[in-house]
Amino acid sequence: MGPLVNFPIFSTVNSDFLINNQYSLGDQLKLSVSGQRIDVILRDKVKYFPTINPTEDDFIVVGLDPLIHRLNISSLFGSTDPNEFWIDYEDGITNETKMSLKEELINDPSFPYGKLWDTESMLEINRVDPLVKAGWHAILVIAFGSILLLSAIGFFSHAYISYRNRRFQFALLRTLGLSTRQLITTIWVEQVLIITLGMIVGTWMGGRLSEAVMPFLSSDDYGNQVIPPFVIQVDWVNLMITYAAMILIFAAVIGSLIFLARRLVLNKMLRLGDT
Repeated sequence: MGPLVNFPIFSTVNSDFLINNQYSLGDQLKLSVSGQRIDVILRDKVKYFPTINPTEDDFIVVGLDPLIHRLNISSLFGSTDPNEFWIDYEDGITNETKMSLKEELINDPSFPYGKLWDTESMLEINRVDPLVKAGWHAILVIAFGSILLLSAIGFFSHAYISYRNRRFQFALLRTLGLSTRQLITTIWVEQVLIITLGMIVGTWMGGRLSEAVMPFLSSDDYGNQVIPPFVIQVDWVNLMITYAAMILIFAAVIGSLIFLARRLVLNKMLRLGDT
């Protein structure tokens, strides 16, 4: 039984433990559990594990059965048992059965425990009111619609003023041999470049602003970072829909400019330019 007792156990360790203690995957080390020393091999690494805060303590995860067997096989007095249990309900279990099991654990526990945590009750307390959530969605839709409308008005004002200031130049280009199709292509290329550059710069600035502002939302009431951490994710489907809506509106604005360019009267413009 000697070689069996000393046979190492495979384990999973948190990433910070490897960095702080200068270990690597595949290394073997000795741990003291309940006063007994066991050998473990660092086989894999993870960032987080349920109920454990890696910012406060490092952790090593091993299989329950080999650990209990290893501790008790060489124990002279008593036995070592887990100090925490996770109870998972079967699919389709009724609420009455859940409440009955919970009351049984509280009133007549099969093993001593310090405190019982009911995950469903905790999540129910922190659940967002559907009406509040719908209200936030409405506020976001109104805010986005207002910004999109103001952007369209600003772009149309800039494009129209630019066209009005350069219509004499367009008339001169027409007299020099530039066709209507070439003039329209020139307007398209100019406006598309402005829109593309604006969307690229706006997207980049939005990403940098999110990285600068959003992390402040990942702290609790005491200023500590919440676990799991706040992670910024991009909803690419909705983002593409937003970009598509913006492109349609900007295309409509460019179309109105092209309509004005088609109605450009050369003789009238040139006479106005001479005066």
